[in-house]
Amino acid sequence: MLNKVIRGSKRLSLIATVGLALCAPSAMALSDGSSKDIQKHIKDIDQELERIEVVGKLPLQYFRMQMQKSELDFYAMFNALSEHEEFKVRCNRVARTGSRIKQTECVPQYYLNEMARRSQDALQNSMNGSLQVPTHKDIGFYTKAKSEESQKYIAQLAEKYPEFKRKIIEFGEKQALFEEKRKEFGN
Repeated sequence: MLNKVIRGSKRLSLIATVGLALCAPSAMALSDGSSKDIQKHIKDIDQELERIEVVGKLPLQYFRMQMQKSELDFYAMFNALSEHEEFKVRCNRVARTGSRIKQTECVPQYYLNEMARRSQDALQNSMNGSLQVPTHKDIGFYTKAKSEESQKYIAQLAEKYPEFKRKIIEFGEKQALFEEKRKEFGN
């Protein structure tokens, strides 16, 4: 035990000796030890030191997740306030065709209803020999009037409920920030 303490103190004294040896030339460079000389010497040493700046960046995924969280908060509040079932937004985890990776897809109920109706019509008409499944672009065209009606309803709710209006603004800001960062990252 005593041997370990002695070895430990030898290491400590070795470190102190090396430290003094490194500082001695600097100490000798000081003329009379006045505070002005010391400050000047510190400035000189400070200027000689190599500076490395590390700038951290948050990954693009961080901003995407912030935007998606804000979007889901907005839809949750909208669904709670909405009295029209057809305007309520349904969010599901969906894997795109050809992929196993699921993404959250949020669509209003009127859109889902129209997609179901058009898909049913396509299946019934497939008896003729051709199956034309409706695309998202088709459904967007068919639901344009409902979409405009839904936008007006959202504006009315925003006027009536300030907290809901803040959710809309927050979602817009997060969306804009994500788009800005995406351009910055070059994606």
